[in-house]
Amino acid sequence: MLRKTVFTSMAVLLVISTFAVALKIQTVKADGSTYITINADGSISPPTAPISTLDNVTYVLVDNLNEGITVQRSNIVIDGSGHTLDDALNASAYGFYLSDVDNVTIKNATVTDFVDGIYFDGSSGNTLSSIVIANSYPAWILEFTQGILLVNSNDSQIVNNNIVNNGRGVCLQSCFGNNVSSNNGTTNDVGIALCNSSNNILSNNHFEDGLAVGGFLYFSNNNTLSGNYFSRYPLESGLELSSSDDNNLIGNDVTGNGRGIYLENSDNNTLIANNAAYSHGISPGGQGPPAINLQLESSSNNTILENTIAYANRSIYYFYVGEGMDIHSSSNNTIYHNNFIGNVYQVGSDNSPNTWDNGYPSGGNYWSDYNGTDIKSGQCQNVTGSDGIGDTSYSIDASNTDHYPLMNLYSPTSFHVAKTVVGQGFSMSMYFAEASYDDYPETFNVTVYANSTLLASENFTFTNGNTNVTFTWNTTGFAYGNYNLTACAWSVANETNTGNHNFTGGLVTVSIPGDFDGDFKVSPQDLALLTNAYGSTLGTPNWNPNADTNGDGKVSLADLVILAQHYGQHANAENSEAGFRIYSLQNNTLLISDADILSYNWTSQEMAITPEASERLTEIGDLYGWTGFVIKIDGEEIYRGILREYTMSAIPALPRISILFPSAFFPFESVNYGAIRMFFPSFQPPSDQPVNNAKILQYFEKTNKLEY
Repeated sequence: MLRKTVFTSMAVLLVISTFAVALKIQTVKADGSTYITINADGSISPPTAPISTLDNVTYVLVDNLNEGITVQRSNIVIDGSGHTLDDALNASAYGFYLSDVDNVTIKNATVTDFVDGIYFDGSSGNTLSSIVIANSYPAWILEFTQGILLVNSNDSQIVNNNIVNNGRGVCLQSCFGNNVSSNNGTTNDVGIALCNSSNNILSNNHFEDGLAVGGFLYFSNNNTLSGNYFSRYPLESGLELSSSDDNNLIGNDVTGNGRGIYLENSDNNTLIANNAAYSHGISPGGQGPPAINLQLESSSNNTILENTIAYANRSIYYFYVGEGMDIHSSSNNTIYHNNFIGNVYQVGSDNSPNTWDNGYPSGGNYWSDYNGTDIKSGQCQNVTGSDGIGDTSYSIDASNTDHYPLMNLYSPTSFHVAKTVVGQGFSMSMYFAEASYDDYPETFNVTVYANSTLLASENFTFTNGNTNVTFTWNTTGFAYGNYNLTACAWSVANETNTGNHNFTGGLVTVSIPGDFDGDFKVSPQDLALLTNAYGSTLGTPNWNPNADTNGDGKVSLADLVILAQHYGQHANAENSEAGFRIYSLQNNTLLISDADILSYNWTSQEMAITPEASERLTEIGDLYGWTGFVIKIDGEEIYRGILREYTMSAIPALPRISILFPSAFFPFESVNYGAIRMFFPSFQPPSDQPVNNAKILQYFEKTNKLEY
C-alpha cells in the first residue's frame, strides 16, 4: 500500500509554495516607469504616441512601442493592428494595465518582456483576444509573474490568445464569471492558475511543455474546466486542485506529466471523461512527484466517472509508485465507469473507504488486470448467461471492492443537448462523446437529426482517448414546435462492440425567444425563471441553460432584453395546434387559445376571455388597425379576418369577419375588456353566415363552453 509521498526537492517546494501559500500577486511598478495613457476623457498622453482614434472609442496602434499602455477609459476597443509592445528598455511594469475600467476590448497585438504582460485590476466585462503574450519574467528569483493577470475582475473574455514563456500563463485572483477559452500556451511554469476565484469557465485551452502545473485551482470553487489539454509538466501535476470544492472537470486531457490530476483537501468535485495517462513521476533533473495518474489526498465526496486512467509508469525515484489512482485519507468518493489500463499498480488506498460501482446492471469499472470470467448474470451473478460484468468482484483492499467489474472497456458514447428550449433564430449546442482505448486509429461518422431533418454529418478519426464533438444547431427557419434530436454513429472501423449506435439527445422545443419553460409564450413564469438564474454561468447551482437565450455561457442583461422584446407573445407551435386558436397573420403570434376562452355566446358572438388574455391583447395594441388574423380549429383554417378596435367602422367583405376588442355593440355606449366579439358584415347573429360557423358552434358545444 502506498504511503503519502514526501517530495525530496526543496526547489520544487519553494516554487509551488510561492503560489500555494497565498498566491501572492506582485503589482510591482519599477521606479521611473513610464506609460502611454488612454485617459478617461478619451485623450491620449502623450499626444505624440503612435495611437490613432477618430471617435475616442476605437484606438489603433500605428507603430510598435517600447513601453506599456495604461487604460483609464471604459467602453473602448484597442486594436494593436499587429504591432508589438516590447519592454526592452525596462520602462514599464505592464504591457496593458486596466484599473477600474470596464468593457474594454484589446486585440491583435504582441506583448513581450514585461513583468506582467496584461493586468486587469478591478476591471470587468473586458475582452482579450488574438494577443501574443511572451517572456513575462522578473529579475529576481522565485517570484512569479504573469502573462495575463486578473485581480478582482469579473465577467471578462480571455479567448484565442498565445501565451509563451511566462511565470504563470493566465492568473485569476478573486475573480468571478470569467471565460478563459481556446488559448494556447507553451513553456509557462504554470499554465492557468485560479486563486479565491469562483464560477469561471476554462475550456478548450492547450498548455504544454511547462515546469510546475498545467492548471491549478487554489481555494477556488464552482468553476468548470472542460476540454483542456495539459501536458508535459514534469515537476508537479497536469491539473491540481488545492482546497477547492464543487468544481467540474469534464473531458480534459492530462497526459505525460509528472503526476496527472491531484486533489488535495478538495471535496464535492465532479470528474467526468478526463484522460489521465502516462504520468512518469520524474523530471529532467531527476526530481519530481510520484508517478500517479489520479491522486486524492484528504479529499472526499467527489464523483469520478468515465475517466481513462492509464499507463502510470514506475518512477525509479519512488519504488512503490506507478499507480493509476492513489487515495489517502479520502472517503465517500463515488468511482465507477472508469477504465484502469496498464498501470503498474491500479489503485493504492490508505484509510479511504469509497464506492467503486453503481450497482447492477450499471456496473463498476474496467480493470485491465481483472482475470475473472463472465458466464453468469444478475444482481448476484448466479443466473446463466453473460452480461458484460465479471462473475466475481474486484478487490482493492478490505474496505474497497468493485462488486461489478466490467469485462470490456467502458465506452462513454453519449449524445446530449445543451438546452430543452431554444429561442427561434438562436443557436444551441449538441455534444457527442466517444471513447477509444486502442492504439490504432478509428474512423466513424456522426449524423445528427432534428426529427427527420438532417442537421450535420461529419467523419472523425481518433486514437487512444476521448473524443468530444460539439455540433451547433441554428434554429433559423425552423417552425415553432417540438423536435426530437438524435445522433447516429456508423461505419466504425475496427470496433468490436456492435451494439446500438443510435443515440437520443432528447426533446427540444423551438419557441419564442424568452420562453424558457416551453409553453410557447413569454410570460411571468419565464421572467421568474430568468430572475432565478440571473448572473449564473455553467456549473453554478442556479444555472439554467434555457435562460441563456443568446448562448454566451451566462444569464445576463442581454437575455433579459431579449425576453422583454417578446414579453406577452404567444407562438404558433406547428405541432401543437390542437383546439381553438387565433393567430396573427403579421408575425404568426398566438393571440388566443383554448385556455384563454371562458365561454362563447352563440347569440352575441362574444367570447369571454381571461384577465391575462385581456391584458395581453391590450399590451400588443400595435396589432390593431387592420392586422389580419386566422382562426384554426385542430389545425384547420376556419376564417381569416381583421383584428380591430371597436371604434373602426369599415367591414371586410364576406366571408371575412372582424374581431372586436374590447367587445362592443352599436352604438358603442359601453365596452367590455373581458371579451372579444366576432363581428359579421350583417351585424346579425350568424344564422345566415358561411357554413364554417357551424364548426365553431360544434367545437364550443363539445368543450362545454357554449352559451345562448
